[in-house]
Amino acid sequence: MNIYLKIWLDKNFGDDLMLYEMVDFFSSTGYIFYIHCNEKFQKFYNDLLKKFANIKLIDCPLREIRKYGRGFFKCVVLLGGSTLMGNRYTGCYYRFLNCRLFDKLRKEGTFYAIIGCNTGPFKNCFTEFFVKEELRKARLITVRDKASFDYVKKHIEGSDCRYFPDILFGISKTCLPNSKRQLGISVFSGEHERTVSFLTQLCDEYISYTDNRIKLLCFDVGSKSDLATAEAIHKSVSRKDKVEIVSHSSDCNYLIESISECDRVLAIRFHSAIIASVLNIPFLPFSYSNKMHNFLCDVYETDKDFPIAKVSSSSVPDFLQQLLNDPIIPKPNWGDGNIGHFTALKEILEKSQE
Repeated sequence: MNIYLKIWLDKNFGDDLMLYEMVDFFSSTGYIFYIHCNEKFQKFYNDLLKKFANIKLIDCPLREIRKYGRGFFKCVVLLGGSTLMGNRYTGCYYRFLNCRLFDKLRKEGTFYAIIGCNTGPFKNCFTEFFVKEELRKARLITVRDKASFDYVKKHIEGSDCRYFPDILFGISKTCLPNSKRQLGISVFSGEHERTVSFLTQLCDEYISYTDNRIKLLCFDVGSKSDLATAEAIHKSVSRKDKVEIVSHSSDCNYLIESISECDRVLAIRFHSAIIASVLNIPFLPFSYSNKMHNFLCDVYETDKDFPIAKVSSSSVPDFLQQLLNDPIIPKPNWGDGNIGHFTALKEILEKSQE
């Protein structure tokens, strides 16, 4: 069976690891996943090709998949976390085109499924309208937080929507945290000047208070790269010998192993909070969208996340004390149901062959 897998291949840790988890789950089924990959990133994903025989990287965006012929793809799968948000008017146009395409594909025997997502935030009613239209085209929707599940059930009548923990809760737990006293900070490229100023001061005060080392963790090294922010922080800190930049590579385990060497994580990137939870590392959560807030409400029954857009240098001492003395303590084994995203899709695919 041939499946067109729509995922953002742009050297982002979360998206890449979700892809690895998915193709690994389906590796023994005989399903072949076709994935559009920009030519400039092909080299980065070569390791993926070597590891899994059930994927093919192709130069074919979604809008062109009918050139493969009627019924060549049994299913189009949208895989990703923040794929159903609306912050640009251009996105409305592309969703409109996608919805027309899905109608044509359905008549040719190809159905649409959305896996592992969350909904929102939405800039306005127009962007939200077209997200709802795309949701209506899906035979199956799996979401990673209860707020998204409630949203779909409220607005998309008759939808087959299922809620499971984030896909990355399925990563191997063999990489357990060691006894090193280090702080991991997942850097965020947005709010650049504010983030650099805030994190530079926090690094300086943390090192002065503890004399421990810091890892600046870059989860995204693609078009929205965190590297520039990390380099600006490293350039500005007083003790450069105590601060190390660690970047996502084609081997996702490298970043996971780096996080496992920390005894605290300042989690700005959403999946840094997930990885810290899996590895049982206390963390302090910041947020730049609704996904961190929804995750904390589901798992920890708290809304103790801090909007990165509102932080300031004056708040550094308070945040440092919370990080050291009152962080979020992970709940062991909470996300064990994450495999449901893939078993639900497998169930639908098997039924489509009957």
